[in-house]
Amino acid sequence: MSDKLMIPLPCRYAAVRLNLMAMVADLGLGDEVTLTEARRFKPKTYLAFLFHPGELPIPGMRWCRYKAELIGTTLRTAIPEQGITSDMVVPIAPNCFHPHGRKPVHSTPPFPLANCFHWVENDVTVRIRMREDGFEHNGSFKVNFDEHLAMMRSFEEDYERIGAFYRAQEEEEEARSHALDPQGSEEPTATSQGKQPTSEDFVNHIISAGYLRYAQEEGVMTSTLPDGREAGTKPDSNSDSCSSSTLSPTSSFDDELINVFGLAPDPTTGLIPLMDAWLDIDQHLTADTIPSPDELENEVETMIQIIKRGVTRRLLADKTQVYVDTVNAALQRASRSVDTNTGQSDTSSQRPARVVVESLAPRHPALWTSHLGWHVWHIAAYSTHLLSRRMRKGLVPMFKWMVEVLAKAFTRQSS
Repeated sequence: MSDKLMIPLPCRYAAVRLNLMAMVADLGLGDEVTLTEARRFKPKTYLAFLFHPGELPIPGMRWCRYKAELIGTTLRTAIPEQGITSDMVVPIAPNCFHPHGRKPVHSTPPFPLANCFHWVENDVTVRIRMREDGFEHNGSFKVNFDEHLAMMRSFEEDYERIGAFYRAQEEEEEARSHALDPQGSEEPTATSQGKQPTSEDFVNHIISAGYLRYAQEEGVMTSTLPDGREAGTKPDSNSDSCSSSTLSPTSSFDDELINVFGLAPDPTTGLIPLMDAWLDIDQHLTADTIPSPDELENEVETMIQIIKRGVTRRLLADKTQVYVDTVNAALQRASRSVDTNTGQSDTSSQRPARVVVESLAPRHPALWTSHLGWHVWHIAAYSTHLLSRRMRKGLVPMFKWMVEVLAKAFTRQSS
């Protein structure tokens, strides 16, 4: 009996593959060079664990965002600078290997591949493309609540070790700072001074502004086309296609509800990997054909570069007021990042982007440069990253940090 649903249910394993042709088409990048580059791009099929959808399924949606965990066939790639070691894995039965005898997680029905591992800190955000005939769940492999809870408890040991690593790093840094400056002076150092933006920075500002314009014009910022538009149609020429209201924080109650349900416009959506998915993993993968999760990083980097070049070609081909407006918008953004009185960069505005790039890019490098990331990366990514890092250090330090942040915010608002 068929069991087809609109989207994959949570906690299902899936075979996933990047669809770059659909991504460039969604952004209206139809020049022959970009299409040729996209055709030559040969993505691999990965094994992923679709943890939970990031938005409510509604009729007419073209994709659904998911938090996905890529599955490996080896022990985890160690990241010493983040305190991550190779033994931070949970095997998937029938695989029972673990350096310290950690119990495997069991799927329902029994997993068809005998060499797979869940890796700690290995989740990415992806968009799963919808199908006209839905997703067949007969023959899918899921992890039930009890098994998933047991797996999370196993990973708690790893998060405690990662938290201890970060605490030790902070203590060493504080001790080093105190040794260099016993008086606790807060004078800026030479390394904290800003620098003038380069011509490359300005070019990236232009490309970023162009991407934002096309993402809005083509309706890529949401999983459904805005205002009842049909695929391939343009917005009303009389409307302000680049109005700031679309990119501004929500203000009305309805908009807040949309945000809660994951349906708010997000400028980064066009850069989130768009993937085809199949739940019958045994029909698409074997134990010998599952690529390493690390290989997706290279694919995403190539994807971003192809999109970046495609946006540049479209900007040059427009040769209309659109290009002029885009350059003006980029100039305004660039000017905001420089203090015209001192000639130094506004490090307070660039700091979040820099943190996001340095910490998230190794796992999910959907950022072109720190300047581009500053404009297109949703603030939620930065907030989630900060909270996850603080949680690793323990609940008490996390709450202490949150109180300090709120106190600073209220102080700044009152002043």
